[in-house]
Amino acid sequence: MQFRLLTITLLLLSGAASAQGRKPAVEDFVGIEVEQPETPAGSSGSLYNLEQDMNQVKLTNQISQRKNPITMSDQATGPGLGFTAIFAAILILGLPLLSWFLVLNHLRNKATQENANNIEVLENYRKDRMAKKNESDKIKKVS
Repeated sequence: MQFRLLTITLLLLSGAASAQGRKPAVEDFVGIEVEQPETPAGSSGSLYNLEQDMNQVKLTNQISQRKNPITMSDQATGPGLGFTAIFAAILILGLPLLSWFLVLNHLRNKATQENANNIEVLENYRKDRMAKKNESDKIKKVS
């Protein structure tokens, strides 16, 4: 009992000690930090117009769609399931059933063996009972 109490106390104390050393993952700061991005000395500091680049990407997508239109029949005929995928699915779904049938078969065989042993014991019991009954009939009671 004392060992259990000591173990529980040590576990609680070690958990509390390790929790003391933990710090938050993000450092706290108060206020707004203002940083100016520094431009390299050799560059002209030109800015990119991302809107123009997005328009160019949209145009190339539209041109490629006109050249190769996708029909509904192309989308419907995707890659089919292979033999290995079907076999794996059947195997995964069949393993619990297989184990269940094996356990039931084992229990059924065990039950039949126990019944056979019980029948032998019952027959021996009946023989002994009949022998005792015959012996008691042979002894005549005086009244």
